[in-house]
Order: sequence, then C-alpha cells, then structure tokens
Amino acid sequence: PEVAPSVGISSTPAGVGVAEAEAEVTVLVVDGSWKQAETMLKAISALASKPLRCLQLDDAAVRRHESPLINALRAGAGRDRISTFEACALLLEEASRLGVWGVRRSACRDSLEALQPLVDGVILEQQLTAAPAAAAPEAEVTPDGGFGGGGAPQQRAVRKSRSRSGTGATAAAPEDEEMQWWILALQHAAASAPLPLGLRACCVCSARLSTALRMREHLAGRQHCLAVAERHLAQCRSSAGGQPGPERSEAEAEATFLVHSTELLARCTAEPPDVALAILCLHAEE
Repeated sequence: PEVAPSVGISSTPAGVGVAEAEAEVTVLVVDGSWKQAETMLKAISALASKPLRCLQLDDAAVRRHESPLINALRAGAGRDRISTFEACALLLEEASRLGVWGVRRSACRDSLEALQPLVDGVILEQQLTAAPAAAAPEAEVTPDGGFGGGGAPQQRAVRKSRSRSGTGATAAAPEDEEMQWWILALQHAAASAPLPLGLRACCVCSARLSTALRMREHLAGRQHCLAVAERHLAQCRSSAGGQPGPERSEAEAEATFLVHSTELLARCTAEPPDVALAILCLHAEE
C-alpha cells in the first residue's frame, strides 16, 4: 500500500486548497510497538481510498517534553520520550498554535492534566510493589504437607531437604517436582486457551503488560502458570486434608487453566482503546 511521507501539520500538500485543508479531519493514532504500528499502518492504508498523510510532531517540542508517565514507570527516563496519549496532546498543541481544525488553546494542557490520575496510580502501584521479597517470612513445609511459619498457601515457598550425610547438599522435594509438572502442563494448556480481547492487566498474577497484544505470550509464561498452579494446588490441599495430590493429566491441566485463569480473566474489563487496538490487529492479520 502507498503511504505518503511524513509532514508537519503546517504543511499543505500541493493541489489542496485552504478551505479543504481546514475542513474536518480524522486523525488515526496507531498504538503499539514500532513493528506493530508499522504493520497496522500498512493494513489501514490498504483500506484507504487514497494515500494517507502521515503527520510528524515538531522535533523541538518533543525534545522539550518530559513525560511524567514514563518517569513514573522508570525514574529519569521521561526526557524527550512520550507516550501515545502525550503525542496526541502535543499534536493538539501544534494545531491550536497554528489555528487549524478548531482546536482550543487549552486542549494540550487539559489533556495532560487528565493524564495525572493515571500517573498517580502508576506511582502508587510502584510504591506498593517496591517492598523487598526478602521481607516476607520463608515458608516451611511441615510433615503433613501443610505450610508452617504462618505462610499463606499461595506463598512461594523454598523447599529444600538436607541430605542424610550432613554435608548441607540439597535435593528437590516432591512438592517441587509436582509444581514443575503442573507449570509445564499449564503452559501447554495455555496455548489453546481462549484469549481475552484487549486485556493487558492480569488479575491472576497481577502482571501489567505494555500492550494487550502480549497477553497470549504472558498466559503461556512461567509467571502466570506458576500462579495458576499455586491456586490449584492450594485448593486441592485444602479440600483433601493432607491426602495425595490431585490427578496429573492433560485433561486435568486444561480444566485447571479454565477455572483458575480463563474464567477469572473473563470477569476483568479491558480498556476500550486496548479493545479497539486488538480488533484492528485481528483484521490486519486476516
């Protein structure tokens, strides 16, 4: 597909009158990684009746901008870096300064102020998750298979068994072997599990993804499957009263992933922009 070269918004292409240039316009904002954005741009351009004009922000304005959102995610990294939303705000600033498209002068400021609750939320989340893992008490495995030391059933416990020789060498406990089997089985089950459309916040393992397009990879990842396995095994031990562990089979792994992942994620609400991006990507792949 043909894509017109990038120009500043003050540029008027040859053959376009002033009245047409100032007519109502539709700005398509492609969100995602560079590769994803390029793929989506080509797909959208192929559907357009004429070549799309690509707009380029003023380089000086981008260099002056310091993103509070990116700073919240990574301290000191926000200079001359912008999120997609902030790029839209800078576009409105340029349009208002040039007096085109009927954009009011306060549009950029109002947009960036509306971003502040998200920035505050990211900062709060970073503070809540900043506590060192070493602060949590290490769980111990009691003879009956339960957890000692006041540890919660889902807490990741370090289970080591001393060798009888007294040399201090360690060997994997049966619980570790059982956990490894479940993680691998759940990763296999995740490959064919339904994918929540547009969701990028995982309520199972509390992961926050940069884009919903990475959710499939996340579901099959070790972090997610470990959280699913911990939920399942904790529930089985609670109901079995110390009896042998749950059945190990492919069918049981698929049922476990359904109950402790798919059904939980189905109750979560995805953000409308993320849903729109996911739908566009689905059409681009067709």
